[in-house]
Amino acid sequence: MNAILKALAAAQPVIRRLGAPVVVPLAGFYRRSDELEGKRYRFYAAMAREFDFENWRTKSAASSPARRDAGRNGQKRDLRISRNNILVQDARSAPFEWLIFNDKLHDPAMNKNIANDRADAGFYFRADMSKAEISGLHSPDWMSEPSGQSGPSSLAGTKLDAMESLGKLRVFMPDQYYRLLERVVWCDEWLWERKDGKGKRKIIVEVQRALDYAAVHYQLLPWQELCEKWLQSSSDEAD
Repeated sequence: MNAILKALAAAQPVIRRLGAPVVVPLAGFYRRSDELEGKRYRFYAAMAREFDFENWRTKSAASSPARRDAGRNGQKRDLRISRNNILVQDARSAPFEWLIFNDKLHDPAMNKNIANDRADAGFYFRADMSKAEISGLHSPDWMSEPSGQSGPSSLAGTKLDAMESLGKLRVFMPDQYYRLLERVVWCDEWLWERKDGKGKRKIIVEVQRALDYAAVHYQLLPWQELCEKWLQSSSDEAD
């Protein structure tokens, strides 16, 4: 690519004839500015996601300000396309996002969509935690979906619904896994960061198990599948 750009830069301008069609050289579409170069990468990344291109990984422009900004703890940012949106995000920004972007939620012993089920369960849990902390003022929740003839629900109602959901989840799953889910997904704690390979893997597996309980709660995963993976039988009770 660099050789092509150098050749285009060294090329002599074409003498235009009046009325002749104008052809924009390839150099006109590259490196015009950091902002336009970033837009070009995001466009190709969106196409890669939509049409499932192979071996594609999004990166920002070489001289983009985004590359000069340090990521978490001074690390270079790992910019990739998000799972549910056509957005460029830092895969190292939070532990839960890191698990998703690095395919740490997949399990070949379970259904092929288990990674998506676990990711969605984490996002639902995070949303409930966020809603449970909102103010109790009786104002409309414009983010809620109206049903029937009624308009948006109140923020107080949204908060109560979230608190009820979290309460049922806390009762449903073992306390140690609920606390693990809370620490990783909500509090953004990198519990495995200073562990060796075996210790790191053990914690990630425990997080997978916590997410499976949440997936059952949010009706994303059948209870029987959780039992087959983690429990001896469906009659086993969570400790």
